[in-house]
Amino acid sequence: MRLSLWLKTDIEENESEGLRRSLLIDSIRRGRVLAYASIAFEVVFSIIDIFASAFKIDSRFEFNSYLFMYLVMTVMSMAFLALSKS
Repeated sequence: MRLSLWLKTDIEENESEGLRRSLLIDSIRRGRVLAYASIAFEVVFSIIDIFASAFKIDSRFEFNSYLFMYLVMTVMSMAFLALSKS
């Protein structure tokens, strides 16, 4: 019972909304950094996949499915960046 008094906060409603908005903006900013890093890695992996497929590194391995996955993830990351711009 006394624990509930300790957990009670004295944040006003407008301060709480400002805090939520600030946290949301920070999360989107971190997501944009992650999207840029993800795009960079996916481009590198796509290039490696294309070269490995062109030079027939391993005939037992299907490279096209991974290339498709990298391209889909790159498009999704770019869509996130475009939508989070505004």
